[in-house]
Amino acid sequence: MIESLQNQEINKVREKVSEKTSEKNKKNDHSKKRCCRTFTAFLIALIIATGLVWIPYQKTRPIPCKKPTLRFGYSLTQGSLPVLLAQDLGFLNRVECAVELFPDNKLTGFGAEFAARQIDGVTATAGSALKLTTIVPELRIVYVKDQPQSTEKIIAIPSIKTIADLKKKQVGIALGDVSEIFLFSLLKEHKISENELTLVNITSENAVQKFNENELDAVFVRPPQDLNITKPFRVLATAKDAPGIFLNVIFFHQEFLKNQAKCVRQFLSAWSDAVDYWKKKPTETAEKLAKRLNMPPSQFSLHNLIIFNTKDNIRIMNCNSKNESLCHTLTKNAEGLVQIDALKLVPNVEKFVDASFLSEP
Repeated sequence: MIESLQNQEINKVREKVSEKTSEKNKKNDHSKKRCCRTFTAFLIALIIATGLVWIPYQKTRPIPCKKPTLRFGYSLTQGSLPVLLAQDLGFLNRVECAVELFPDNKLTGFGAEFAARQIDGVTATAGSALKLTTIVPELRIVYVKDQPQSTEKIIAIPSIKTIADLKKKQVGIALGDVSEIFLFSLLKEHKISENELTLVNITSENAVQKFNENELDAVFVRPPQDLNITKPFRVLATAKDAPGIFLNVIFFHQEFLKNQAKCVRQFLSAWSDAVDYWKKKPTETAEKLAKRLNMPPSQFSLHNLIIFNTKDNIRIMNCNSKNESLCHTLTKNAEGLVQIDALKLVPNVEKFVDASFLSEP
């Protein structure tokens, strides 16, 4: 009996201990849950606060800007080489645009690419630029780069001694180009019609090949194609014999000039500085260009070429100057293009000239 009472008392004590332990566990669970909720709330608040700081930072942080690009196509004639010299000397680094240079390796010019806006600026003859205005009327000439003296020429087999001897001969020339204007002016001077000879429409490079193969009696050539002549020849006429026809220029799309005026000014300034360097250091320049183009230094002489800097351009691009101005040359080219049916009418050439991008040193 006593043992039974003792067991009942023990069980009661165990029940009380169990109840207290259960209550304590409930309190601990509640405390843990409250702690978790507090920590979660703190974490969310921290994330929100960090986001509020980060978002304005993201908005105000400067975003790196990609440089605008100036895509420039240049001929491989000697008068276009100041652009390579400017690149080698670091002058083009002053241009805020990223300058991309495209050489005319195919010797076909950049008329199609320029018209398709695949290129921003181009070198060409004044006559070629004028002809291109029929397709791209917003073209603007901003710089006169050079004037050939005897580099552009008509050569013939030795038995042909004068322009008059070209009658009934095969003559290779690019029809509709300044080279045809050149030939036309020479024929006119000797009172010969184009119908009295056979004109073969061909590029200067291919003309030299056909001349070497005895398929043509005379051809128009310019550097560097003349280096490929492998047979005896006679020079019938050079650019000096047709003053006012040959001027080589730089032109851009008018929209590009408007949007990137500063870059164009810097680009032309770098070109002009390269011209001055060439004139002051002709030997060093010839060596630099010879190394870059893998040609003999003798090919980079200025004896047969006049290259122009900014100061020269300020004078040449003044259309009020009669005989030596760009406008005079453009008008003469336009008249020639009309005579060979490459243009319908002589346009107002002044609207294609923009001298506002010249910065006098």
